[in-house]
Amino acid sequence: MSRSRLPPELLCIISSLSRHADLPALALVNSVLNGIATPLIYRTIHLHDYSTALKCLSTLALGKGLGTFGRDLTALVRSFFLHDSCRAIQHTGPGAGFENLLAVAVLRMKNLESLRTEDYGLKVLLALLLGPHPALHTLELMLFAPFNPLGVDDTVGYLNRLMGCQGTLPQLLDLRVHIANLRHANLTIILRNMIAPRANNLRCLSLTTQVGGFFLPTVSSLALPSLERVEIGISELKDPNLRFGTSVRALAIHEPMLTLRENDYILPDDVCPLLEDLSCLPSTVSSFLPPRAHVRRPIHTLRLSSASYDRHLTEHSMDFVPQWREVSTAISYTAYSAAPLKHLFFQVGELRIQRLKTMLQYLQHLESLVLVLMTSPKPADVHSLGKRLIEHLPRLHTLRFSDVAYKLYGRNKAFAFARDVPLQRGWLTEFAQRSNTLRRVAFTTEFEWEKAADGAWYTTECVSDARLDPEEDD
Repeated sequence: MSRSRLPPELLCIISSLSRHADLPALALVNSVLNGIATPLIYRTIHLHDYSTALKCLSTLALGKGLGTFGRDLTALVRSFFLHDSCRAIQHTGPGAGFENLLAVAVLRMKNLESLRTEDYGLKVLLALLLGPHPALHTLELMLFAPFNPLGVDDTVGYLNRLMGCQGTLPQLLDLRVHIANLRHANLTIILRNMIAPRANNLRCLSLTTQVGGFFLPTVSSLALPSLERVEIGISELKDPNLRFGTSVRALAIHEPMLTLRENDYILPDDVCPLLEDLSCLPSTVSSFLPPRAHVRRPIHTLRLSSASYDRHLTEHSMDFVPQWREVSTAISYTAYSAAPLKHLFFQVGELRIQRLKTMLQYLQHLESLVLVLMTSPKPADVHSLGKRLIEHLPRLHTLRFSDVAYKLYGRNKAFAFARDVPLQRGWLTEFAQRSNTLRRVAFTTEFEWEKAADGAWYTTECVSDARLDPEEDD
């Protein structure tokens, strides 16, 4: 059968399994593949650099009928992420044009389901409320004081327009807003007006600032019976008015560097009594799991210093890198949890096997481990994990190493062995001899490995064996 006569169902499968970077080439083959690949190209958009973002937004801002083959490309967008690395030129000259393109594109994304932007937050919010976005369920914004092309603070103008908006987001379930350098009474009213219609359905709410004191004034007197995930500032943790019901299962504490200190505060027993997932700095863990608590919270997931396995560099925090001693102390408090520790995420400077071994007594029920490293680990240390760590964790099914911090801190490259497939296969063979439960492993954020039913390990995407040159290997 010739390629041109392959059934559409098979072409859809081929396209869905292709890397996102390969889809544009696939869309140029013929009109049939263009019709299949184009929706996949625009379904989820991650913009990391200004030049690419400008080209993409210029295309999306085209009116209906002016897109590829006359299609409205904005209608294809389901998830849109504009990262802070796009902030190359802004506020004046070309930057003002960039903001306008962004606003027009967002306004027209009528099928948008998830949006995240780390800049231009007020303008994006205005576009969302001006146009119908009936499917939007997840929204994350960073709000800065906006400036017009003359360099004048335009905050009041935007807030007045937002105050006059009657639009709502009828399917909103997850709202996350961080206010950077913007303090205005109307902002509290605007966000409260967004939250109030969805108060009974909202599942996740994050309202943080650099100085705190924003969450409670915004949601005061609002009943949030379905709220499961919350993020607040460290300063609000001690507020006597802080009360979350038993629905809250996950809590993240936003802690700017200026607040770093030893934490001796013990949280009242009636605050998040059924908490299962805690994200905070190591020094804050003891507030939730004190040795002499009357009620022990069932915390089974611990995320220290915002550590995560994030392939798109969206969630990594560069504020604070804890020492191994601080991590060990924090994990020791899980002995006072009503549930065993099952999922652990933390960030440190370098891989130290002996330090991991000292934590084993608290990790016997561990099912997944994510470790964010600032330096590329030595291959011998990774190989030794099988004998010195994995065989002592009988329930571990997921092990991931993240090189996000390594990439962000000026190196702009992955670990030295990131695409050395034969070397990683050797490590997996060693791990498999030590564990029958391990099913998913990542040595880098470049790709992951999965263990299939036949016992063999397969990469989650096609990977070329592109090893670094010796001079690049540190």
